[in-house]
Amino acid sequence: MQTSTTYRQLQPEERMTIASLRQARSGVRAIARALGRSPGTVSRELARNADGDGSYASLPAQALSRARQSQERHPSRWRFFYGRKFDTTRHLRCCADR
Repeated sequence: MQTSTTYRQLQPEERMTIASLRQARSGVRAIARALGRSPGTVSRELARNADGDGSYASLPAQALSRARQSQERHPSRWRFFYGRKFDTTRHLRCCADR
């Protein structure tokens, strides 16, 4: 029987825990154990949302995460012009040859 893995995004409380444990100089694995998360999850969180000097703060990290969520992931290649469906990738390839 297969077990399905569900993806859970980090909650603001978890980000606060990461920030406090990071400030206390805890390692990635110790933080992951405290949260019950994978060390890879904590490592990615620190890499994505750390400041330029390597420090981590929970509120800016939460804001950055929300901004990434609101971005369009895979823009549709189909656009509608004048009520007709238009394949933008084919059009761009066609026009690049000229």
